Amino acid sequence: MERVPAEVLQAVYAAEILPGYAQSTATMMQQIAHEGIPLTYALRPELKNLKPDTLFIWGDQDKLGPAMLGREMASMIPHARCEVVKEAGHLPWLDESELCIRLTRDFLRQS
Repeated sequence: MERVPAEVLQAVYAAEILPGYAQSTATMMQQIAHEGIPLTYALRPELKNLKPDTLFIWGDQDKLGPAMLGREMASMIPHARCEVVKEAGHLPWLDESELCIRLTRDFLRQS
């Protein structure tokens, strides 16, 4: 939490107090639990149809999904790659912002 800028925390809070946020989140979590399939697996049949260049930036310490998951999904998309950021969690751009900025800038220049 200490690495999260105050502006990000303010934005998260602003989203969480929007009407319907709690119900929407609860509904999504119930659907995931009911199906027993993580969202990333539910999306897999469609990945091969993505046409734009795609960049996954994945933290190697992500507690919600291992970097292997990002690599697998990137391999299913025709023009995709996955960059794994060391010592970063689920939001690598907060943990290693300068590296993520560079990766994104380089990606956009090549696309």
